[in-house]
Amino acid sequence: MNFKQFLPDSLTIENVGTVHLEMVGDAGSFQQFAYYSQKNVKIAIGDEIDYLKLYTDIGSHALEQRGLDLDNFIILSDIGGKNLYFLEYAEPERLKFGDPYLYILSLLTAPENASINFRFSFVGEISLEKSSVQYFEMRARRILTTLRGDNQAVWQSIIDHKYHFLKIDIYVFSLQKLHSWAFHPVDETGKLIATRQYVVGRKPKPRGADRQRKSR
Repeated sequence: MNFKQFLPDSLTIENVGTVHLEMVGDAGSFQQFAYYSQKNVKIAIGDEIDYLKLYTDIGSHALEQRGLDLDNFIILSDIGGKNLYFLEYAEPERLKFGDPYLYILSLLTAPENASINFRFSFVGEISLEKSSVQYFEMRARRILTTLRGDNQAVWQSIIDHKYHFLKIDIYVFSLQKLHSWAFHPVDETGKLIATRQYVVGRKPKPRGADRQRKSR
């Protein structure tokens, strides 16, 4: 997958401003990108919630480009917050490993990556969840009971209208724990509808800080 093809020209990140993403090249099995400001100055992105919004922006843009043919993929930020690494996470790998961490670890131990000193902070798993899969409604109703307010109302619309949805999970890499996630309903044509919703863990902390998993 060539990630450069469906990345937007620029993104606006809260507390950072408008930045653009520039491809550095392949880093072993990963495609590496660096962030620059409009003045071509390399900058850090921010904390976990900024990354959640950033990954959601990228996932939404990818869906607009690929529609319902979008393959799942993974985004990893480095410690220091100046680079992103992209990795395809297609259905065969997803079924084989069942967890993005196991897949990432299998790659980090591969010979082509052995000489690269990867130091990751946040992992984002971007997936297009389709309402046609078995047990979709049963699983969706379980999640509904964990949500509140607008999140619950929008999630109820996914169940009622049998919408697909774009899902973004964000993990702290060192802890291998899910902390926050986002979702965005998608209609049968592959078009994003309604609004994106963020389900944020308690008390966001600076990059790399210890966090406890928030129940979804």
